[in-house]
Amino acid sequence: MSLEAVTSVVKESDSNDEDGARTPHRHRSEFRRIATKRLPTQVRAAILDAVGKTLRGSSFDSFSMEEVAAHASISRRTLYNQFENRNDLYRAFCERMLKEVAGRVTDEIPERMAPQDGILYFVGCCMEVYGSAAAVDLLLSVMRDGKSQPWLVEAYHRDIHDRLVRACENYILKQTQSEPLAPGEPRHVGEHLVGTVRALAMDKYIFGRTARQTGPTQERLNLLANAYSSLLTNRQKRLIG
Repeated sequence: MSLEAVTSVVKESDSNDEDGARTPHRHRSEFRRIATKRLPTQVRAAILDAVGKTLRGSSFDSFSMEEVAAHASISRRTLYNQFENRNDLYRAFCERMLKEVAGRVTDEIPERMAPQDGILYFVGCCMEVYGSAAAVDLLLSVMRDGKSQPWLVEAYHRDIHDRLVRACENYILKQTQSEPLAPGEPRHVGEHLVGTVRALAMDKYIFGRTARQTGPTQERLNLLANAYSSLLTNRQKRLIG
């Protein structure tokens, strides 16, 4: 069979439906639509991913719905079917980040752990939170947009920061029951320790000193844990002595 004959047969096949009626390119177009069709949940996820790309290096005030639609490879109509406006879209994006990072938070240090082990465990828990890419994106959003989006600052402290501080505070209170610290000091220690780990985990990247996020070495984390746990072990030694 010649090349011309083969081409003719293929065209004829594409031009007829199951009943033999001529509907040019029907099968090809339907196949293409089916292959690219996404579920509503997939579309929503793609949109929120696109918000992250759009906001990279910019703030809430500078991103547009058009940019997001382009990054998500969807029409503006599809975007507005999912989200009412820019505020609605931004809030959904931040809430997804909050949920992901908050899911990494540990609310309790096992009481049975000795001070050095307990504090080292807690430092590791903080690294699990602040060493994640989602935490970096979240903190950047808090820093950039916190003034215009106060709800985001409140949500970050309520769902992440304060939970970590409270876990450390409660552990210290239990470990120092025999010789309590001054009122407010356990919380102050927790605040300081959480802030220190957060800075070690992400500050170099956030402030542009490194091209990618690089956390502290395990040796440095051990030194940090030892320094804070000495506050508890020294008190216990005095009681024993």
